[in-house]
Amino acid sequence: MDMAEILGALLNKKKGGGGMGSMLEDLLGGGSKKAPSSPPRREVAPPAQPQHAPRRRDDSGLEDLMREADASYRRRRGMPVEPEWQRPERRSELDDDRAQLLVCAMVNAAKADGQLDQAEQDAILGQLGEVTQDEVDFLKKQFAAPLDVREFTWNVPLGLEQEVYSFSLMAIGLDQQKEANYLKELAHGLRMGPEDCNQIHARFGAPQIFR
Repeated sequence: MDMAEILGALLNKKKGGGGMGSMLEDLLGGGSKKAPSSPPRREVAPPAQPQHAPRRRDDSGLEDLMREADASYRRRRGMPVEPEWQRPERRSELDDDRAQLLVCAMVNAAKADGQLDQAEQDAILGQLGEVTQDEVDFLKKQFAAPLDVREFTWNVPLGLEQEVYSFSLMAIGLDQQKEANYLKELAHGLRMGPEDCNQIHARFGAPQIFR
């Protein structure tokens, strides 16, 4: 299975099939939702971070993962790929295991509001274009699996916490309390503090839900 292509399909599905454009612009600070260089000033001091808090990943690394997934999706569908992304030195290490983890993160987040119905599942599968039966079976298994945030976060490798949270945030609209509650539970399981989460929300122009 080409997990990077599946990840790219999910990202394109979130953008209505129109590609990654504005999402990447927001991430890089070049879109209409340009983020501040630092998180909003807090009225009280943030809690001390535990020694095992996730290490930060630079924004260019997250952009590279998104671009690689999008490029894989576009190649499979015979769509043009951004010429700049063809350069080998720009590629990030998006192996199948890492891509699968991020696919699961997005599917889990999509289930957070309890509305991942058959129509939405079919729309996601349809976005893939030509798929193998293994890919269809994998996604159907993820759709049907019970949402267990604790079990999922327990299996996230150290160092990938911010990637998992970022891709989860991209999968939802964050316009329901259930989605906010899910992200808070996810952040807790990933051992991410409010400041780290708020910075990610600011990068994507998403509502701030942490205090």
